[in-house]
Amino acid sequence: MKELTNRNIKMIKMSVMFNFLASFYNEQIKHTPMYKKALKLHLNRLNKELEKDMALYDELDEFELWDTMVENIQILLEEVFLDPADVIVQGNILLAFKRDSEAMSKVADQILNQK
Repeated sequence: MKELTNRNIKMIKMSVMFNFLASFYNEQIKHTPMYKKALKLHLNRLNKELEKDMALYDELDEFELWDTMVENIQILLEEVFLDPADVIVQGNILLAFKRDSEAMSKVADQILNQK
């Protein structure tokens, strides 16, 4: 078997992370009136498969920021769905952070520390 590249490992971690989030939201759907018939059948099957992926979660212990990353992605997704018009602005903020993370971190700290 070929050795995993850094890109392969990154993709596996991202897959596990998004499967974790999918499992969380699929569980939330169970408590709605929509959870009937075909949707119930398909989600139950999907959740069983996602649980297999979640076994990889235990192997990612060395990934120190796992919980923080999952939480931040969850917050981002919920914010996007609350106000889809802000997606462009949020995307620009991410691009700005990628270009100058130190400056953007300072701006974020200033904003978050305001009373």
